[in-house]
Amino acid sequence: MGALPPDSAQIIAKLDGVILARLRGSVEVPGHLRSTKRILEDIAAGNTEGNLTAKSQSDGVERVYHYRVVPGYPLLVMVGMATKGLVDATAPSRAALRMQSVALS
Repeated sequence: MGALPPDSAQIIAKLDGVILARLRGSVEVPGHLRSTKRILEDIAAGNTEGNLTAKSQSDGVERVYHYRVVPGYPLLVMVGMATKGLVDATAPSRAALRMQSVALS
């Protein structure tokens, strides 16, 4: 599997939202989950994994987050991929589809 797009984030947090480890790019950033409050609400409702698109309050980057609760531990693991990075990563595929569409029309 390849590297995450630029501006992506990897987070390990307690279920109360306190961040134990966060890596954004290659920089460790301490803190508390704020922009992902909906994830904590989903977990409180009994969901153990899911997705969310949200803008980070700490750096203003919009990310698509996937989260999962670690079974047997009061921990949450999240990966947030920057939406801009995802769009940029799919640009070659989109360009190829446009070329195919033009050729077929």
